Amino acid sequence: MKITALKGQYIFGDFIGGQIWSLQQTSTGAWQRNLLLSTGFLISAFGRDDSGELYVVDYGTGTIYKLI
Repeated sequence: MKITALKGQYIFGDFIGGQIWSLQQTSTGAWQRNLLLSTGFLISAFGRDDSGELYVVDYGTGTIYKLI
């Protein structure tokens, strides 16, 4: 995985707003949401390849983007 800072975090997106977020548990057990990226995408899916690289799908254009 190229983005090692995201290891162990749950990644999710907002279809309409185009934001990509991470969710991670803090040392106190609370959950913290972090905005990673604002895009113009209609985010419909995420995927990982065999190397653990993360991809996002833009429903609006049908394009698959690799997050780097």
